[in-house]
Amino acid sequence: MKKRYPAIFAALLSFVVVLVIVLWGATFGIDGNTSRALLPGTTAPINVRISNPHFYPIVVSDLTVRIASITPVHKGATCRVSNFTLTQARGFRIRLDANSTVTMKSISSSADEWPSVHLTANQAQLDNGCQGATINLAYSAAGSWWTK
Repeated sequence: MKKRYPAIFAALLSFVVVLVIVLWGATFGIDGNTSRALLPGTTAPINVRISNPHFYPIVVSDLTVRIASITPVHKGATCRVSNFTLTQARGFRIRLDANSTVTMKSISSSADEWPSVHLTANQAQLDNGCQGATINLAYSAAGSWWTK
């Protein structure tokens, strides 16, 4: 009977450690899109959406957007990441209530404060496959429990 206690204690400790690890990280959903078509020489703000699926509030900060891939419209066309410039949202930090979702539009009416993507306009880029291309964006940010 005495040999069972260490096994039960080890199993209980493992459960507590796993539970703490799961609750320690504040995972959240993040995606977004541009509010208008991107033409050579223009900039489009990115309306990022962040979702908190947890029963507790979290803080999200350090939002970063990058170009994950580019798919040209025409087969064989070339469009490079270097044809674009990304501007990040500076000083981004927001508290999300439990089970809530926010967008850049809902927290900042000025699109100048949103991250944005710019298609550089020079003749080589105007002639290439960037026109009409699909730009797939990737998002990252830091999340943590909200504490007062």
